[in-house]
Amino acid sequence: MATNVPTTDITKLMDEPDQFNNALEQRLAEVISIHRYLNLPVATWQSDEEGKNGKVIWVQPADLKNEL
Repeated sequence: MATNVPTTDITKLMDEPDQFNNALEQRLAEVISIHRYLNLPVATWQSDEEGKNGKVIWVQPADLKNEL
């Protein structure tokens, strides 16, 4: 059963970088909050020391930083 949740269409904010970044950070915080509540793993990017190569890893929500 789907629930109507008010969301911001961030694609409409593409021409306004600050508002776009704020909306994206808010959406990410919402997703992380839901994953913490349900204790679901979250995919994140882990790069090498040089920052050139990396891989997607799965982490538990408790292991994520509270700050975005």
